[in-house]
Amino acid sequence: SMAIDPCQVRVASGCVTVNNNVLLLCAPGQAHLHSFEPFVGIWQRKQGKRASVQIPIPDVEKAVVCQDPNATAPTDAIPALQCKCDDFKAKNCSSIQMVTATSERLSSWWMAIPSPHCCNYNGTGKSCSEKLCVQEEGNAVRSPGYLGEGAGTKKPAIVKSTRPSFSGATYAERKTQLNQELLEDQVAKYIPRSSWLQLCINGLIHSSRCEEDVNNPRQPGANWFTARFGHAATAISGTRVVIYGGFGCPTGNCANYTALSDVWELYIDALDSSTQSLFQLHELSPPGISLGGVVPLPIPGEDHRLFAIGGAKQSLSSAVLMRNSRPVSRIPFEFRELRIRDRQLNRYFSSTYPAISGHSVVGNSTTAVVYGGFVSNSLTSGVFTLDLSAASADTAMKRMQVIGAAPSARSFSHLFIVGSESMIMFGGVSSAVNDDGLGVKRVGLKDVWQYSFVNSRWSQSQLRYTSEHAFQASSSFTVSESLVLLVHGGVADEYIPGVTSSMRWQPTSKRLYPYGPGSKQPSSEFKALLPTSWVAGTQKPRWIRIRPRTSSAQCISIAPMCQDNVEDEYWDCYPAPYPWWTSIEPSFSLGTCQWSAPGASCAKKTDPITQSCSYPSPPAMTCEPPPRYMHSIAAGAFVGGRDAVVMYGGKDMYNRLLSDTWMYDMTFFPQGGDCEGCGWLIEVQVFIMLNKLACAQVYMNDLRTIFATLFHVEEADKSRIHMDVIEAPEAVLSPNSQLCVYQCDETTETWNLVGKGARNKEQGERITLVLSIPDPKGYFDFVNEECRTVGCKTAFANAAQTTTQANTATLAAINLMGKSRAAEKVNLETCFSQTGGIWEVFLDRCITHREARVPVRKLDTSILCTENCAKGICQFDDIKRYSDGVVSCEAAGACAGDGFCSLPGQRFGHSATSFKYRGGLSTLLIFGGEVQESPGVTALSADVFTGSFQASSMTYARLKLDCSDAHPCPAARRDSSIAVIDNRGGNSGKLVVFGGMTGALGKEYFDNNVDDLVTLNDIWILDLDQIHSAGSGEDCLFYARCAVAMRWVQLDVPGYRPGARFGASMAALDQFSEGMLYLADGARKRISATTLEQTEELDDLHVFQLHDPFYKRCAASGKGLQQAIAGRTTTFFIACTDILGTPANGAEFRVSIAGGPTCEGCPSVFPPVLGVGQGVYQCDYVPVVAGEYVITVKVGRGGPDFQDLIGGDPGAKVSSLESDIIEAAKGNNGLKEFGLLVSSGPTHRPTSTATGDAVTLTTAGITSQFLINAYDAYRNRRPGGEDISVVFRLANSVDIPNAGKVLDNNDGSYQVLYSITEAGRYVVSVSVNGVVGVGSPFDLKVEAQLADTSLTYSYGHFLGVKTGNTYSVYVQTRDRYGNFISTDPNLFPDGSDEIAFEYCSSITKGGTCPPGDEQCTCQNGVKNTD
Repeated sequence: SMAIDPCQVRVASGCVTVNNNVLLLCAPGQAHLHSFEPFVGIWQRKQGKRASVQIPIPDVEKAVVCQDPNATAPTDAIPALQCKCDDFKAKNCSSIQMVTATSERLSSWWMAIPSPHCCNYNGTGKSCSEKLCVQEEGNAVRSPGYLGEGAGTKKPAIVKSTRPSFSGATYAERKTQLNQELLEDQVAKYIPRSSWLQLCINGLIHSSRCEEDVNNPRQPGANWFTARFGHAATAISGTRVVIYGGFGCPTGNCANYTALSDVWELYIDALDSSTQSLFQLHELSPPGISLGGVVPLPIPGEDHRLFAIGGAKQSLSSAVLMRNSRPVSRIPFEFRELRIRDRQLNRYFSSTYPAISGHSVVGNSTTAVVYGGFVSNSLTSGVFTLDLSAASADTAMKRMQVIGAAPSARSFSHLFIVGSESMIMFGGVSSAVNDDGLGVKRVGLKDVWQYSFVNSRWSQSQLRYTSEHAFQASSSFTVSESLVLLVHGGVADEYIPGVTSSMRWQPTSKRLYPYGPGSKQPSSEFKALLPTSWVAGTQKPRWIRIRPRTSSAQCISIAPMCQDNVEDEYWDCYPAPYPWWTSIEPSFSLGTCQWSAPGASCAKKTDPITQSCSYPSPPAMTCEPPPRYMHSIAAGAFVGGRDAVVMYGGKDMYNRLLSDTWMYDMTFFPQGGDCEGCGWLIEVQVFIMLNKLACAQVYMNDLRTIFATLFHVEEADKSRIHMDVIEAPEAVLSPNSQLCVYQCDETTETWNLVGKGARNKEQGERITLVLSIPDPKGYFDFVNEECRTVGCKTAFANAAQTTTQANTATLAAINLMGKSRAAEKVNLETCFSQTGGIWEVFLDRCITHREARVPVRKLDTSILCTENCAKGICQFDDIKRYSDGVVSCEAAGACAGDGFCSLPGQRFGHSATSFKYRGGLSTLLIFGGEVQESPGVTALSADVFTGSFQASSMTYARLKLDCSDAHPCPAARRDSSIAVIDNRGGNSGKLVVFGGMTGALGKEYFDNNVDDLVTLNDIWILDLDQIHSAGSGEDCLFYARCAVAMRWVQLDVPGYRPGARFGASMAALDQFSEGMLYLADGARKRISATTLEQTEELDDLHVFQLHDPFYKRCAASGKGLQQAIAGRTTTFFIACTDILGTPANGAEFRVSIAGGPTCEGCPSVFPPVLGVGQGVYQCDYVPVVAGEYVITVKVGRGGPDFQDLIGGDPGAKVSSLESDIIEAAKGNNGLKEFGLLVSSGPTHRPTSTATGDAVTLTTAGITSQFLINAYDAYRNRRPGGEDISVVFRLANSVDIPNAGKVLDNNDGSYQVLYSITEAGRYVVSVSVNGVVGVGSPFDLKVEAQLADTSLTYSYGHFLGVKTGNTYSVYVQTRDRYGNFISTDPNLFPDGSDEIAFEYCSSITKGGTCPPGDEQCTCQNGVKNTD
């Protein structure tokens, strides 16, 4: 408890102090107790009636002024203006108030945190302190304070911006200005400040509200999103905003909101448009479930894609604001990729993290950081990182390693999944050397641990009031959407060889058994661990016992079994009938007589003289199961959809194997935190006649009448009053006390009560009872009324006088339960007086112990049974043998020589659970164990039994299994771990079996003699849908006619697996088909036998994801594994199933494309793999370098070291059917690498080349050539075969062009041959497949050949010349094609040819002047004129 000062709470909630030291207390406050929860690493507000204290607001008509003592002004009431909080009353702030809460964790940290209420201000929910205001003249003594629009506030003041106003500009004008600024100096200036503008359906307006006319033509179609809250909104570019999801209020009342999943996009550029809508609705596929509290994460640089992180179907933030209970989210965490343009939604789920909503997210294109928010329904301050490129949310969320304390090494513990957030481990067994140093004992544990899937931490729950037991049976079931853990039996304290389960009758001993009763012996205690929320804020323990609901005197406990190391009287002793050995069946020996349980045959009488057997003893225990260990309990809706628990087998205190079946009807189990249906306990000391209580039903009924009168129990509820004896005189409980005498009737062969025995003290003896009544208010009313008026004892005596048998009973004392037996008792009246007569305090402090009373019945296996039966039916391998109908196998020899009984028989060390057959009622499932084959001979088993109910009776069936070399089955074993998965809808699910012990029996383990013991770590799957595969499932389950031989499948676990072990605890997280198996602890043979113990317990924790893709069930297919073209997106597919053959999503792949041996220098690429659904994945890659490559594909989690190669067939079809995948994996000659040939892409004209001198220069008439090399866009040489043409066109000519001859060298090169006779400048065009390219057009110069005299001519002044004058004569040289021979005069001033010029009077025959006849010569020589 913590003391809270209301004044301080108000101050913390936001009050205002004015200058004259007057404090205006105008805001209410509230203080809550918060505790630090190490399990999740966060502070949590405690719930409950006493976990908070309310500090009301003063009267709404007056604002109370608490004046400072030093102030001079009087303390007057000041009117409150505009105050709307009319639900609060005035209250002085002088008293100290207490706030109390309870925690089971001793190490919890606590803090009292004040916070303001939420007030209604004109329809707007705000913190009451946020609007606490004073007027501007607030420094005056009598300044009024009010709630409303005022100047005073806790928030910082808003000052006007110094930016210039630009409110008159349109959106387009402001955008134009911004663009102009960017053009001018490339630095964006801020846009001048403007007022807020409201976007409406009918366009952009400057008013405070939108017009009601939604059909304004400015916005055609009036696309607009519905009103909502808790949605995601983010800008994905400078002009676009996306709005996604949230919560809407379709009725206008947000108390009934609904989640949304629509996606809207706002186009800012459409503000001034008269034809385009502001909003556009995008319908993504698949739409996904509706969520609110989603946080958007835009991707920098991408305007078509964003992520939506988290979200839930409930608005937890509004639940907090409205002070409503926070609903528990039943969906897992997920993040979504919204591809707006593609209208596609990709969802990534987590199988371990619950929904996260109302959080904050920052990130980039690869990683998001998630902070705070609600995890399920709890606020958290946790930080997670999210890999946005991961294949699933499980692999995306970064997990923490197990930090801090963890459970100690143990075996035979109990593991349970709690929702999707955590799991609980309880108890177990650890080994230790015996106290005398000889031998090994197995010590029971009672600690409770919780493991968080969110932060990967163990935390220990500090629970009170329970005891240690070894080798218990456990199960769980759901009550009011909360998980309840069930634990039964086991060996009290510790198992000691030669002591435990070694009972022998010793009639002369003071104590009937040398090692008990109770300690180190089997127990029949049945208890449940209630959800934390059921006891929050109270002193009630989470553990509660489950007892039979019965009014029979034969079910009363006369002497309890007690332990010595528990701090609580109630939990120290377990009620049980006395003598408790009489519960053994079918018979047992006592002295010279043969005993049987009541109602059964007692014909075997071994006393030859009396032919009867009488002994001072009440009847045997028939009201609840006898003590046992290594048995099984399984919870399920077995009968009519009602919750029940079925118990089977085990080993008793006589070291005998049991074969009985018991059922607990859990529909009477308490519901919720008020423990409706509980029995509330006190200790009553009375003087009564114990022999009558033990033997006479009438006497017990009279006592029940007395207690009903005292404690105001209605007549209809009298049968719910129970009592047990916990203390009595030693002589009463001795073997010779002779309380009752039973005798065997020879005629009826039954035991009959023939007397009350010799001890018959009429005055009664002091007996201490534990009394249970259905309503604890009766205790309060009794003390408050009867005890305060006439006295407790007198009230008891008056009630006793109304009975006939118990009229002499008297009351000694009424005490509280819960103290140690050695401690002083606390009287109920004393406790009442300490609570001030307040009922709630009385219940919390005085009535701390309660128990659940439920109907319990044993299922009868006799052949004459008609209801509440456990039926065994003859089964046969030959289905034709069933033609005779159903034959019960209870009678000896009923199944003849070729049949077997469907009953599981005497069995212990087996495993049991339940499953829903085809989604219907629950069916019991039993696997393996150690069975009794003959007296004194046991053997291990791998049989599978079912138990199915019709009406009140159950039929056992042994499933028919196909076990052969071709189809192996699990080895016979015991102490294995089992679970059922995929049991949803109409599926019967799959039985998963892990490990166990074989090669040795339980005795060897207990005796620490394990030479032959073999531990296992194999995993087997039995598909339970096979039961009805031939349409005969009901015949098998209800009539044991099992025609289908079911096949086991042994799972080939990739990589690492847990070590071999037995007695491990296993639980399946499979609520949303996660298929997660958690395996913890267990025992194994000690590796180094350097100590006395030959086995050792383990403390490890493993998780196995059954629905993960399995490398042997993955195959690649598609032509992209063999062929690709450079530059083109190439695709191949991978199909995967999990280890169970179901299409598997969420795989992690590593694809490598590396250069082959002939591809030197080829680059390696590692393309991503994306899931496309139903176990199919797609890999796209774009090669750029042609050549030979090798593709390898690996699958698996945990990085390259934990990934395995997969094979495939490039030609196989894309299919996720297991048979298709297996067939495809055989392709490629069984190799797990693929040879890839990357061919060059299409010829790319810009990268192709033309080389050679003849590209630009040639000589007329000469055949010239040059080379064209064809490449793709990535400079890969083409293989040839292109359509290439070369055209030579004379410049400025319209003549028909010349064409070159192109020769394909078939290696990507082309030889071009051409011959042009006309000299000049040409334009050369190269066309590839009809398009000009390869760097063309080129300029080609065609030069003339050497001068040909036959075509060369001269001209000029040859005739009529006169002496003394200068004349010019020209010679025009031409080649053989008539091309003028043109040379550059600057380079060749004399020309390129030798020209000889002579002038004579005659010429010779050879065309030259005669010698000496030359008349003149060229004055300046021959000149080249081009």
